[in-house]
Amino acid sequence: MIKFSGALGILLIFCCTVRCQVMVTGKVTDEKTGQGIGFASVSILSVKDSGLIKGQVADSTGEFVLQNVPMGKYIILLSSYGYKKIYRDVLPVNNLINLGQLAMTADLTLLSEITVAGQKPVFRRMGDKLIVSVSGNPLFQTAANTFDILKKVPGIDINGDGSIQMSGRTTPAIFINGKPVQMSPEELQQYLGSIAPDLIASIEVINNPSSRYDGEYKGIIDIKLKQDLSLGWKGNAGVVVQQNAYTTADNNFSLSYKTRKLVYSIRLGYMTGERNYRYTGLQHLANTNIMATNTQTITSNNNLSYQLGIDYQLSKTQQLSITPPILTIPVRPVELHWRYLAISW
Repeated sequence: MIKFSGALGILLIFCCTVRCQVMVTGKVTDEKTGQGIGFASVSILSVKDSGLIKGQVADSTGEFVLQNVPMGKYIILLSSYGYKKIYRDVLPVNNLINLGQLAMTADLTLLSEITVAGQKPVFRRMGDKLIVSVSGNPLFQTAANTFDILKKVPGIDINGDGSIQMSGRTTPAIFINGKPVQMSPEELQQYLGSIAPDLIASIEVINNPSSRYDGEYKGIIDIKLKQDLSLGWKGNAGVVVQQNAYTTADNNFSLSYKTRKLVYSIRLGYMTGERNYRYTGLQHLANTNIMATNTQTITSNNNLSYQLGIDYQLSKTQQLSITPPILTIPVRPVELHWRYLAISW
């Protein structure tokens, strides 16, 4: 009887959590033509302080799906380069909301206003990609590394373990200046954490890569670094500390020396602390039973990594790079697992 009550309690809590989550769908269209506006920015804002609750970029046809939205009253903001912004109050009455077609009006004065101001828009569309202007953008002034910038890009989610997802379902490939980065997920996280925001010119997000990529990638995030014309030494150091029930510290240091033709670089990283990953799921089995799973994983990190590189400038548009993979020296990471399983009907 006690086991049944515990299982029933878990099931009730899970059902309450699921019912408190809303999925919002819709399509952004042009008011005159009725055609979908691809890559429009869709944001859900808090009614109290207009803070960002959830954000995403519509697909190439203008359709969007926002999942795991908290139940309650909020504001939906639609924005796209060349169109006037739309604000709409939404009060969910069930777990699925279809907003239908949301028509946007073209802003004929926007282009001239931007020309006078001499500033690039934060988000702009060019073909099949969304371009995020990072250099000189006040939106990213407080960013400590690349992850802080990606967190503010609509349609990109950074999970608790540091992994990156696009539109909540696709793991994108990371490119640097148009070239894919061949690293393991752990090495990639350390590398992105070592790139200072002032070294990034822009970020291009490609949700549906064209045939030029031969269907190899489902999504691409291409980080465009600035072309540094200064000669001599340049270094950067950063520390990112996450403090909650567990503490994690990610320390990074990079140093480079540039001549007219050659650039020598070294990157060092040291991660220490613990991370906690929790998973709760409810699964309907082949019979009438329901399986509830609650898993908790605590990972202890004590990793030292380093990377050496050399670049040779062949011409103004061509560069030869020799960059071996990041070498990581783990100091016996420890993983502790707790798992609770209950079956009821």
